[in-house]
Formats: sequence, structure tokens, C-alpha cells
Amino acid sequence: MTKQSAKPTDSLLNHDINSQKTSEILYGAENAVGRGVQFMRNVTKRMDIFFDHKAPSIVIDLNEYRNGYIDIRRRGGKIRAFTEITKENIQYCKELMKIVDELRHLDGVKGGLAVSESEYMATTVLEESKPLTEVIYSNVREVVEQGHYIFDTLWRSAISAEQRIREIEEGIIRYETRIVENPDEIIKEIGRITASSVKFGACLTSGGLQYTYNYFFDLNMKLLEKQRRGEHKGIRYVTNIDESNLPIAKLYLERGIQIRHMKNLPPMSFGVSEKEIAVTIEKLEGGKQIQSLLISNEPLYVRHFTSLFEEIWRNGIDARQRIKQVEERVESDIEVIQNPDRTEEIYWNIIKTAEKEILLILPTSNAVIRQEKMGIIRSIADAAERRKIQVRILMPKLNLDDDHNAIRESERLVLLQPERHNPSDLLNVRYLQRLSETKSTVLIADRKVSLVIELSDDSKLTFSEAIGLSTYSSSKSGVLSYVSIFENLWIQTELYE
Repeated sequence: MTKQSAKPTDSLLNHDINSQKTSEILYGAENAVGRGVQFMRNVTKRMDIFFDHKAPSIVIDLNEYRNGYIDIRRRGGKIRAFTEITKENIQYCKELMKIVDELRHLDGVKGGLAVSESEYMATTVLEESKPLTEVIYSNVREVVEQGHYIFDTLWRSAISAEQRIREIEEGIIRYETRIVENPDEIIKEIGRITASSVKFGACLTSGGLQYTYNYFFDLNMKLLEKQRRGEHKGIRYVTNIDESNLPIAKLYLERGIQIRHMKNLPPMSFGVSEKEIAVTIEKLEGGKQIQSLLISNEPLYVRHFTSLFEEIWRNGIDARQRIKQVEERVESDIEVIQNPDRTEEIYWNIIKTAEKEILLILPTSNAVIRQEKMGIIRSIADAAERRKIQVRILMPKLNLDDDHNAIRESERLVLLQPERHNPSDLLNVRYLQRLSETKSTVLIADRKVSLVIELSDDSKLTFSEAIGLSTYSSSKSGVLSYVSIFENLWIQTELYE
């Protein structure tokens, strides 16, 4: 590759492209314009060209370029072009549409590229209404073919100039959903969405908080300043606060960003403004750059993720409370569960992982029947027999006179088959006459975790149909309060007897 001087020469302007294959960089306006004019003279069938938002003024205002376009079409050649059409260059683009066969719009076009049947030109330096000062030229076949490939790939993503002009002039919003896979472009897009927002919320993995600090701290501070002036509604983050992101969480709180903690976050990170969303399924460990991001301004997506964020925000824990727990190394968690399948999953997990003790309150006879059908009762019996776990159960006295086989079977299983077990040793069942007034199943394991399951409709036959909300907790004070309730009820049985 050779460099041309800033002063044009006759041999340069009259260069015969068939005489030799060459690739070169030309500097200086005269050299660059001369090569561009010769390039257009050599076009026989078509010229494909794209350039950024500054270039339409160059083509229209400079006669060398404008006349070159007109001459190509006069000779029967075709011109396809695309650029970024903006409010500022819309008049130039309207004029450009008159001297090309087809003009399209593409967001974020950078630099410029032109390719004909046999030649290639590109530039990275464009100034409005000024000639080019630096171009890359080649007539090497492989370079020309690559130029065609690049142009055609981008051309397929562009929209018609007429549509874009109508959007600008009529204020029409163009709805689209797209994937960005360049890490640097992703940073720019997230920054754009955040900066243009009136309100902004994000649900982030633990490493996501580090990511925002690495790339958007200054931008967030500017938005907080706008919030103080009443020009923005604030920034809200929901994340899993732990030792790795504790300093950033504290700093953000001091600066005015609202933060809440949630342990079980969705398997994705997302941000949402009032008009756009950005979503990634990457874990963002250590604040590493995002490699793939979905962006959309489709109203359906925006409404969905706005609703999702608000639900997560409502269920989150105040960041200051969580920070205190982390600093004091007190591990506790409270989760409100609406999904019955999730409740059942946690129920089984507590029983299977208990190490020393299981305490269980069953509020009604039907609750006993439902859990016997699930296999819960048998599993608890096995925990006492095989894992030597101390089990105590409080439940209503079942009606042995009832002919319902399920009640008789449940009674037999709850009594844990005395021929196989020693109830007085590891497993005890007691009955309370008024336990039916209780509307919740309460499960406590090792005095460390509790699961409280609301009874919604006791007439239902299945566990998932009968229950309402449930609350899982590993908070020491919360769990011990349920232990206290259980022990009081256990003592009442002795007094009653």
C-alpha cells in the first residue's frame, strides 16, 4: 500500500485502472476529490455508496460530486445509496433522492464506502459541505468483492428514505426490536437509553452493579442532578447485594440512587425506561462487558418489562437493611412466593435438607390428606427413621368414624406405622382441638428456615389448588418467632390432655 502526496499529479487523475492492480491511501483534498471524480467516470453499470449523516451536504453542495452522480445516471448507470437521515440533513437527503436511483436510511452509519464493478473507495473523515481529505482506494478484485458484501449486508438492514423522512416530519415513532453484539456499541446504546429517559429502572445480577459503575457512573450522576432540578424521576436498581458489590451499593445510596435487594432474581438483567428496554441473559460476573443485548421500543415489550420491574421492586428488601446484614454477617432472607410450584419445590427441599429437627403444623384434616397424597407425610417419616431427625407434628384430630378411606389412610401414615417406628423417640404427633382455626401450614427446619403456606380453599383436592401465598424465611428472628408459636401450641396439648 502506498501513500500519495497532498499535491495532485496528472498521472494520478488519469490513472488507467486496467494497467495495474493497486491499493493506496490518498491524502489532501485535491488528491481525494480527483480520485473520487475518476472513480465515478469509470462506473459503467452501477455504483453502491453509503456515508454518514454529514455526507449528503457534500454530494449536493460540491459540484464535482453532484455532477459525477448525474453523469453516471446519464450514461445508464445505477446508483444505490444509504445514509443516516436526520432532522438536520433532511433537506439535503431530499435533493439526494433526485440524483440517485434509490436512497435508504440506516441508523448510526460511520464514515463512507463506495464500490463499483471494479473499484473500491472508503473514508473515515467526513465534514459537512467540505471535500474529502483522505480516501482509501483499491482495484484489487478481492477488496472490491468484500466491498460489495459489506454494502449488501448493510443495505438489507436499511429502510426507505421516504419512510424515514415521513417519520421525522410527522413525528412517527419507528418500533423495532434488534440485537446488538458489539460490546462497545452495547455500552453506547445503554448510555443512550439511560440518558434519554425520564425515569429508569434496572434489574441486575450482582456483577451488573459493577458494570453500571464501570461504564455509567458519570452518566448516572448527571441524571441525579437532573432529578434534583425536577427534570428526571430518578434511577432505581434491584440487585443481589453481597460482599462483592457492597461498596458500590453504599456509594450509590449516598449519591441518591434507589436500591433494593432480592436474592432470587430473574435469569436475566434488564433496564427499562418509559419508552425502551434493554435485556441480556449474560451473568455479568465481575462487571464484565456485555456481548449480546436485545433492545426494543415495542410498546408490548416496554409494558411487560415495566410491569415485571415494578413487581420485583415491590418484593425487594431495602438496601440499607441488606447492607447491615452483610456487614454483620447475618445471613437471612425473606421471599414471598405466589407460584404454587415454587412453594412445593421449597417445601420438598426443606424436608430433604433438614439435619436435626422438623416442626410441622397442619391446619385441617384436608391439608393432611393433600400432603399424604403428595408423599410429604411418608418423606417426613423416612427422615425420622433413616436420617435420625427429630420430628414433631401438630394437626387436628382426625375423625376415625368417617368412612373416607383417605382419612383412614392418612391417619395410619401420620401415626407413622408404630410397628416400624418408635414415635416416642424421634417422631411425635399431637392433636389440637382448635387447630382448624389456623389458616396456614407451617414448616420449620433446624430452627433456621421456615415456610408458611396460606390456605386459600380447603375444599380443593390438590395442594396447588388449595394454597395461596407462601413466605419463605431464613431470618433468625422470624424463624424463632414461629418456633415459639409451635412450642406454645405443643405445651397446650399437654394442658388439654
